[in-house]
Amino acid sequence: MGEQHSRRIAVLSDSASCLSEEVRQRLGIRVVPFWLAWGQDVYRDLLDISPAAFYRRFLAGPPYPTTSTPTLGDFLAAYQDAAREADGIVYVHVPARLTSAASVARLASRDVDVPVRLVDAHVPGTPEGFVVLAAAELAAQGADLQAVVAGARAAARRVGMYVCLETLEHLRRGGRVGEIAFRAGTRMGIRALLRLVDGRVRPVTARRSRGAITEAMLEALCDEVGDAPLRVGVLHAACEDDARDLAELVRQRCCARELHVAELTPVMGAHSGPGTLGIGYERLPTDLDRAA
Repeated sequence: MGEQHSRRIAVLSDSASCLSEEVRQRLGIRVVPFWLAWGQDVYRDLLDISPAAFYRRFLAGPPYPTTSTPTLGDFLAAYQDAAREADGIVYVHVPARLTSAASVARLASRDVDVPVRLVDAHVPGTPEGFVVLAAAELAAQGADLQAVVAGARAAARRVGMYVCLETLEHLRRGGRVGEIAFRAGTRMGIRALLRLVDGRVRPVTARRSRGAITEAMLEALCDEVGDAPLRVGVLHAACEDDARDLAELVRQRCCARELHVAELTPVMGAHSGPGTLGIGYERLPTDLDRAA
């Protein structure tokens, strides 16, 4: 039998992953926060401002916050801290199509003494969190760097999300929806249903009432996943009661092996706005998938 080597792989994520503090602590997941600028104030997402404080201020009206990626120094500090305990680092990041965070993280990795591998989660929010969990659970089992990366990338191919927005205003401010679409939506008083997959935001449909757009989201999810076993995260922005009602409907209509309710972190809420509801999911691998 060959010589056995004990390895420790550190798993990092960013604050768009919407992981609970309990999960982060239990699995030793380090989080590199995004930044928010709000008038004269500057915050590190989750560290300097909580979701509750963020939404209270947001609901008071404009001016609204802007967001920016972690800095080169932020990533370097996180890597160096992780490298004190680890033989390798895996950073699961928000989709590269949506932000430059991955480019900054890659630059910082050149100045670290242990190997750093980046994995694109393809979808922010709880789907990103599910990819992080896949990596962290493998690392906790003693998997090596290559196996942790492979497991995380496999999970990233199984995730997606649907999001209902009360308004397109905040996406417009971030440059993620055109002015013509914004004006048309505002004039008609519509709520938009979007699908996030592979780093892209795609419109699905629009409805005037909250109940109708929520039902459209459930129908779209059920049509897509069928009876596949799922890990599901229901996301909300300052509307927890609605999220818990939606979670119960998901439980009744989908094969949800795991079901979580989470609040959108401030960096996510800055782009979606209060009242947002979403369903993030991961198709869980079946015995057939494992055999393949």
